[in-house]
Amino acid sequence: MKRKLFLSIAFMSLLMCAGCIWWWVGSSGRMDHVTWQSRGGSSVHVMGSAGKVMFTRTVANSSPPEGQITWGSMPYGAATSTEGDNA
Repeated sequence: MKRKLFLSIAFMSLLMCAGCIWWWVGSSGRMDHVTWQSRGGSSVHVMGSAGKVMFTRTVANSSPPEGQITWGSMPYGAATSTEGDNA
């Protein structure tokens, strides 16, 4: 029993590690984000780009009647957006 538990935990850890590496390598030219909003009005927002991750938590008075999860990806190029302004 302990061996099966250890193997399943080790497998889940391996999947999470592979997912993090995939996200890190794949996010060099885009910004991925996940938002979780609860019924109480608080929301947690996770954004990642180029190996960097940002967590934010917001508490608001108005909230949707039910919780929701949203996610997406958008093109991101911080270095290229300021090059045209300097010329």
